[in-house]
Amino acid sequence: MRSNTGSPSHVSGTWGSYERRLSGHGLVVEHLRVLPPNGTPEERLAWNAAVIWPTVGFFCGIAAAVLVHHAASVSWSVALGAAVWLGPWAWLVWRSRPFARRVRESWQISGAGVWMTDASPLRDHAERLDEAGRWTAATGSRAHLMLTWGDVYTALSPAPRRTPATLVEHMTAVRPAGS
Repeated sequence: MRSNTGSPSHVSGTWGSYERRLSGHGLVVEHLRVLPPNGTPEERLAWNAAVIWPTVGFFCGIAAAVLVHHAASVSWSVALGAAVWLGPWAWLVWRSRPFARRVRESWQISGAGVWMTDASPLRDHAERLDEAGRWTAATGSRAHLMLTWGDVYTALSPAPRRTPATLVEHMTAVRPAGS
């Protein structure tokens, strides 16, 4: 049994982010998001903008609607506000979708009473990434971070899925002859 009371509730870095929070009904929710290590700065910028635009764009849309309200009708000002909010958001989501598809996310929900003693691969991954980030900050060498980041990213890669054809072939292969 291990006790990890020093685990942070939120850690983020160039690799992504980890969050642990106490949810309702005595549950602990963990969320680990690992960005692709081979992402370009332009891809990261577009993805980050797509992530924050719903909130920022909402207020920009309200500001645009208020500014135009005196020169146009209410319906036109609302339409403009919606266009200011939703237009850039749609473009940013479209622009960042190849990067977003490569982002690896994993969730784990456990009871608060056993969280600190139970094994948590997400917490372990986050601790490894955070430690590698601190090592990079102290030494200036990104080699350890890149190796750790790549290892965790690979560990979170989705398992290969079985296609229905593979299942049908498997089922016919194990069926006794003559049935």
